[in-house]
Amino acid sequence: MSHWVCCNSCFLSQSPERKLAVTSCGHVVCSVCYQKGSHGRCVICSAQCQVSPLSDKSSPDIKDLFSDVGVVATRYLTEISKVVIFQARHQKRLMDYYKQRPNLVPRPSVKKPQEGRTELFSQSSGWQSPVFRPPSSFRLSMSSLSFRP
Repeated sequence: MSHWVCCNSCFLSQSPERKLAVTSCGHVVCSVCYQKGSHGRCVICSAQCQVSPLSDKSSPDIKDLFSDVGVVATRYLTEISKVVIFQARHQKRLMDYYKQRPNLVPRPSVKKPQEGRTELFSQSSGWQSPVFRPPSSFRLSMSSLSFRP
């Protein structure tokens, strides 16, 4: 177990008389502190929770929480790279196919905007964010700024 893992209540590490467990609410507690609390409640946040002892028999998901970040990252990045390589290879094959048969390239359908919806891009004002619209005072103050090299 990693050297930094300790009880979130007494901050003591695991020992023969003090076993550690992880709660379903995300805290690490020792057997001594757990016994002091209410059964079925976290001694740290008082939430109802379940406790899973930390051991070699812990589930892989629990073990990952205490693993070296570099090891976990390498494992997942390896899987991600397999997916990226697979998709890129198949996208390239599709592009090569369409390069040889340009008349088969699917054309995107052009849809007219629905009534009542605003356009995200208008020729007069440029692109507009559908989420963030700064107040007019902000736009005016930004337009009055001059930038000098």
